[in-house]
Amino acid sequence: MHDDNDNPQEHLTPQQLEELLIKLPFAAPSRGFVNRVMRDVERRAAREPVEYDLDTVTELSRQVGLKPDWTMAFQPIVDVERRTVVAHEALVRGPNNEPAQQVLERVNRDNICLFEELCRIKAVRLASELGMQTDLSINFPPRAFRLPDRTITATMAAARCYGFPQERLIFEITRSEAPRLSEDRARLEEIVDHYNARGFRTAFDDFGPGFDNLAGFGGCRTDMVKLEMAMVRDIHKHPSRLALLRELLAACNDLGYQAVAKGVETYEEFDTLRELGVSLFQGFYFARPAFQSLASVPSSVYR
Repeated sequence: MHDDNDNPQEHLTPQQLEELLIKLPFAAPSRGFVNRVMRDVERRAAREPVEYDLDTVTELSRQVGLKPDWTMAFQPIVDVERRTVVAHEALVRGPNNEPAQQVLERVNRDNICLFEELCRIKAVRLASELGMQTDLSINFPPRAFRLPDRTITATMAAARCYGFPQERLIFEITRSEAPRLSEDRARLEEIVDHYNARGFRTAFDDFGPGFDNLAGFGGCRTDMVKLEMAMVRDIHKHPSRLALLRELLAACNDLGYQAVAKGVETYEEFDTLRELGVSLFQGFYFARPAFQSLASVPSSVYR
């Protein structure tokens, strides 16, 4: 026998689900989860938050037909000066290691909010289960710019639930968002400061000419910039691009940004970038993304 309050209700609309998650990011999973949370929202009752785990959002995702069968791969970021892995980036993969694009084909405006919630939770949970001792880098979800407190709350809850230190979390601001936000730099600065104040670190992903100009982001106290792959590819063969990158790296240094060269695939690219003063690297030359595991980086890459 179950309590009448635990009987499932009609499917919620996507708008109701999004409102629910915004208002009440913490909840405990159970048979009557959606019903109970909706009652709590309606009552606006004050209560202590409980742990926030994968089952919580999985239950909600089913309400909008989003089957949460994807998982994560992790690609290491190495510090060549220290000859060690200092972070891993979480990358979406299908259940059989299918590329992220196949997963993203199922994501639409009705379920993007839940998809982003699940990605953060799955990344944190898997990193904890694998015993990750480095930083964990997670892409900054598009809606986080409008709801920064919600993103922080959900991620902190997941980190607490799975025992992953929140000070080791890095949020990457994706290129798709940064150019649009460059028109409102005050807002971008506010968001970065908002995250930094709560112990998270931030990075600009795919940094390059598409980010408007570096000086314009001088007020953003982000910790890192990840150079776009187009800047890195065959850098040793293109003197003009090499000169541009040299200036870009000098500006990063002056502004206090730590540069990460991503997409490095050959020794020649690595050696050229190292000569320019880059010490943080990510790419196939060091290790491919490891499906639901942590890749090892051979010592020979540091030659």
